[in-house]
Amino acid sequence: HPLLKEGLTILDTPGLNALGSEPELTLNMLPNAQAVVFVLAADTGVTKSDLEMWQHHVQPLGGDARHGRIIALNKVDTLWDELTDNKTVEGIIMAQANTAAKMLEIDPTNVFPVSAQKGLLAKIRHDQELLERSNILSLELILSQDILPQKQHIVRDNIVAEIGTIAQQARDLLASRLADANKQLKELKNLSGKNEDVILHLMKKTREEQLTYHKSVESFQANRKIFSEQHKILLKLLSLSKLDKHMSETRKQMTKTWTTAGMKTAMKEFFEITNAAIRDSSQQVDKVNTLVQTIYRKFHQEHGLAETKPKLFSFTKFKRDMERLFIEAEAYRNSPVTTMTEQTFVVKKFFISMVSHARNIFFNAHQESESWGKAAMAPLVARIKEHKDQMEKRLESLRKINESRDTLQSRIAELEAQAEVLNDQLADINTLMETINKPLDSFLPDDEGDSAQVA
Repeated sequence: HPLLKEGLTILDTPGLNALGSEPELTLNMLPNAQAVVFVLAADTGVTKSDLEMWQHHVQPLGGDARHGRIIALNKVDTLWDELTDNKTVEGIIMAQANTAAKMLEIDPTNVFPVSAQKGLLAKIRHDQELLERSNILSLELILSQDILPQKQHIVRDNIVAEIGTIAQQARDLLASRLADANKQLKELKNLSGKNEDVILHLMKKTREEQLTYHKSVESFQANRKIFSEQHKILLKLLSLSKLDKHMSETRKQMTKTWTTAGMKTAMKEFFEITNAAIRDSSQQVDKVNTLVQTIYRKFHQEHGLAETKPKLFSFTKFKRDMERLFIEAEAYRNSPVTTMTEQTFVVKKFFISMVSHARNIFFNAHQESESWGKAAMAPLVARIKEHKDQMEKRLESLRKINESRDTLQSRIAELEAQAEVLNDQLADINTLMETINKPLDSFLPDDEGDSAQVA
């Protein structure tokens, strides 16, 4: 299908009432889906289990701009009647669609009455009239115009974020090298025709700058140690061993209790503790991010270096995922079905569909936090090393010039060539950054800018 070739990925889950289905597998996939196509049957409308599933698991996704919700009212061909005119039949179908929209509290324009079976049959037989009546093309159109571009934008944003960070760091480093090269060029050109005392004075001044710089680096290392300590606190809050211990205690409480109320209390306590850990982690992330920004800003102000913006750690998605999971857990805990279900099954489902998901959130948060902690100071460390090397090269050049005036012109020529190369590299990386930050649509030829053909 053309949509699949364009990059659309479809995960077709079994109906929740299907024999042998494992609903927790479906539920765990929902937060990661860019869109949910909720399939209803036109002949039955919104059933009780449909409504419960929608309210507890799909409707909460509506608060996130990156999650689309579409209703496919399938099997409308069961409402077709050869004894009734098409206008009346369409009225019946639209009434069913509007009823579904009202019950699910969704815009009626997001409800698509279709006949998947007739649509497939029409495509096989190349029956254009039946294809249009099946209305399957309207559903394919919304997938091609809304959902697929959304996926492309998300993928692009992720790639640009990674490449953009690397490119910006490389650009800052090149800009720093070029500034140092130009500074040295200016100093050396001013030395032409000057006596030995001027060169010795410049060497003394450079050594003083170097000494001041080394002292500020010591201050940076002290701040870096504070950052490391605060980052360790964050990792401790997201500790998996601590969570595993809590999971084990919750399982014991749920299996040993003699009452449903006891089980529900254990469920509630589990999420109260995990939510508190996520809340504390979010506050710690804000604290660590502020510290990183302060360290970068202070170093730039002290040395007048081109400012390098630190990459901050975003905890939003983990908070959002835990909030969604908490809503799901509360719905399960308060459901009358849970009260009437056998204890071992309740415990099993709670751990498979909710506790394991909570652990995944903690695992991913811990992994990303750990990786970020290792990389957060890397750009500044690279700048410090680069600046140190440049200062040492300046001193070495001045020493050689003091020993032999012939070295002066060769060093000026060397720096001019170096500055020219750096200018070219800086221009290249600026062009790269402009390109990757262009809107996605600007890369499409005019004849391909329209939505994919889905017929």
